[in-house]
Amino acid sequence: MGEILNAYAGVMNYVGRANRKEYLRFILFQLIVYGFSASIYFIGEGSVVSVRPDLPILSAFGALFGIVFSIVSFFPFLSLVARRLHDTDRTALWLLLCFVPMLGPVCLFILSILPGTIGENRFGSPSF
Repeated sequence: MGEILNAYAGVMNYVGRANRKEYLRFILFQLIVYGFSASIYFIGEGSVVSVRPDLPILSAFGALFGIVFSIVSFFPFLSLVARRLHDTDRTALWLLLCFVPMLGPVCLFILSILPGTIGENRFGSPSF
């Protein structure tokens, strides 16, 4: 939980390094929240449970929750990925890879889960 709070607290911290554990816990947290948001949305739409098939307020809440969470998490995510790339001795300019359709985000994820450099690199000492 500490890694997730650190990501939100260091929203504009693009200096230093972030380890894989911090990165993967943040990604897992985001997937859980997005899954919760999608579940609320689909229950409200009546696609999952047919007990009360028309709950537009519930589906609107799920969609709004997902949108607000995406906006709130955007800059902490960028900061964390930039620091994770620093851990693998790459500059944050590799974030531009996200703009390559389909293949870019997958390549960026693969670069982010590679092991970091051992010891110090040009971006500082490793975080533990």
